[in-house]
Parts: sequence; structure tokens; C-alpha cells
Amino acid sequence: MADPGARLLQVIDAPVEGAGPCLLRLVRDAGAAACRTGTTLIIGSSRDAARARCAGLAGVQLLPRIRRHGGFAARSLGRWIDRRERQAGRFDMVRVWTDMAGVGALRSGLAQPVSYVALSPVVPCADPEAGAGDPRGQRMTIAAWCVRADDGAGGAGTGAIRSVTPGVQREDHDNRRRMSVRGTWGVGPDVVVVGLLAEPMCRADAWTAMEAVFRYAATNRPVRLVLSGQASRRDEVERALRWLSRDDLLIVDDAVCRPWEVACGLDAALCLGGGDQASPLPALWAMAGGAPVIADDRPALRSVMSLLCPEALVPPDDHGAACRLLTRWAHEQAGRRELGMALRCAVAESFAMAPLVEALNADERALSGDRATRA
Repeated sequence: MADPGARLLQVIDAPVEGAGPCLLRLVRDAGAAACRTGTTLIIGSSRDAARARCAGLAGVQLLPRIRRHGGFAARSLGRWIDRRERQAGRFDMVRVWTDMAGVGALRSGLAQPVSYVALSPVVPCADPEAGAGDPRGQRMTIAAWCVRADDGAGGAGTGAIRSVTPGVQREDHDNRRRMSVRGTWGVGPDVVVVGLLAEPMCRADAWTAMEAVFRYAATNRPVRLVLSGQASRRDEVERALRWLSRDDLLIVDDAVCRPWEVACGLDAALCLGGGDQASPLPALWAMAGGAPVIADDRPALRSVMSLLCPEALVPPDDHGAACRLLTRWAHEQAGRRELGMALRCAVAESFAMAPLVEALNADERALSGDRATRA
């Protein structure tokens, strides 16, 4: 177990890819499971900091995002840490959860050891020759979700990378909860409800999702697509459906940004769009709630789906593949329910929170030992 008395600073660059409600929930749950509190630095706007507080993160502080890259932005992180330490004492370790914050921590040459939890399949590194740190002696470990320890990544060196998996907390939902969620959408038990999920949600491809759902609706079966108002091409979808007099197919609800709240009300979920950096967390939360997921065959999603439901990976450019799979699931209701229950169990077994917490604690122990040795 990591030292509970050590002072931990967690850094999240809120506006970057993947730093949405699912990541904030993960950071909160990991801290709760490890019985750790500390300071959470949000690099972004006051609205981003408010979202982090609403997500339950402890000790939220704000560093306004500087719309410049490179050394200038990195130095601002170092200066903020220096000021904070003069006020409240030294941080024993810095843990960064987003790519830009990770690069900033590298370039800042922080005196504190850094644990970098990488979100993307490729781990950025400031200096390919630096291995686990940089020429100034900075100590850094990298915990990567999508990179095996023997793969190497971005020049970081195989010794610097610890292979970990994300973790989600399984939540049990009864039929009453399912009916309550569906009641907020105004749909009955006979309607197939499909949710469009992504993080960041602005990358979710509403047009491709609606094309799959509309093809299914053409079979005269009741279906609805639930998506966020932030989804890409939502306006185009709404105009097209109004022109076709089928605007009843669409439900706009930003609650899908928090899939643990709505997964029990879904019959299936689509993770389409997002590019190669799409976060796997929304898909995990959907499956943890019993909703089968159809996902683009892209690196981050593939790393999760290949373990849980490889047949649900579809080529990103094959719009008909998602429709065919959705139609099959909708026709085989009993099979879909069995698949949902199997996925819930598989997520609980393969993506539990405990292994992630242990990996983070191992990083912390390693970095603490390195700090003690240097002292």
C-alpha cells in the first residue's frame, strides 16, 4: 500500500481529448479505493473546475489554461506548483492523467517524481533518449492502458512503461431503475433504445449512429437514439429527421455523457467516432451496466472490446456493419439480455478497480523508494 501520509497532486488538463466525466469518475473512484485524498489541479476554465467538484474530486484547484503550447505552458505548471508548495508544503508526488499535462510535467523538469497515467495508444515523451525521465534527472513512470510493457511507446523506453487496465465500479440496477431511466425519455418497454457514447462527446458521430438506427427503423420496429447535444453533426441529423418527418427517433439528453447513470435503460450502445484517441471508458461503463456495445475498430476501443466482445468491433468506414449487428441484437432479445449480463460479469472480472489501484500504488512505492534513495 502507498504511504497514506504522502502529499499527492493530481493534474488533469480538462479541455484535451478524453478528459470528460468518465475520466473524472475514474480519478475519483481510484482515489476512494486507495483511501487517498489530496489536491486536484484542473488546467482549464472555472467551468471545468466546477465539473470536477461536482464529480466528487477532492481539493480542486484551478490553473487557467494558456492557449499556447511548448515551454511557456509547461513553465506555468511548474510555477503553480512552486507557489502552492510555498503556501501549503511540498508535494511528494505528481500524478498526471492527460497527455498534455504529461508532456507539461516532462518539460517543466519538476523536482517531484511524476506518475503519468497515459490515455492514448501512443505515449508522448519529451526526450527519446531520456527513458524514464529527462536529462535533468527527473524521475517518471508511465502507466499506459493501451500499450503492452514490451511494446515501447513514443520513445519512452520499455522499462518506463507499466501496462495497466482502466477500472470501473460495477453498479447493480434492478428493473425499477431501468424503467425510471426509460421513463425520463418517454419510451415504453417495447422500444429499442440505443445510446451514442464517446469521450470527448464532441467527437461522437451522430450521423453514422443515426444512419444505423434509421435503417433499423425502416423495418417498422420501434427504436430511439439517445445522444448528447454535444455530439458531432447533431444539427444535421435533426434537420434530416425533420425533413423525413421522423424526428421522433431522436432523444437529446446530456446524461449519456455519464453512462453509469443511463446504461441500465439502454438496449445497446454505439461508440462511433472519436478517432484513434477515443477513450474506452464510456464503452466500459455501458457494458458494466449491461448494455452491449458496438464500437469502431480503433486502437483504444480495440484494446477493450477485443477482450470483452470482439465481434462487436466494426470497420470505421462500414456504416452498414453497425446496423446489421444492431438489427441482429434487436431481433434476438433473449440473446441480447444474456450478452448484457455476460458483459457485466466480464467487466467486473477484467476491469475491476483493484488492479488499477494496485498499479498506481506500485508506481507510488517505486517513486517513493527512488526519492528516499536520492535523499
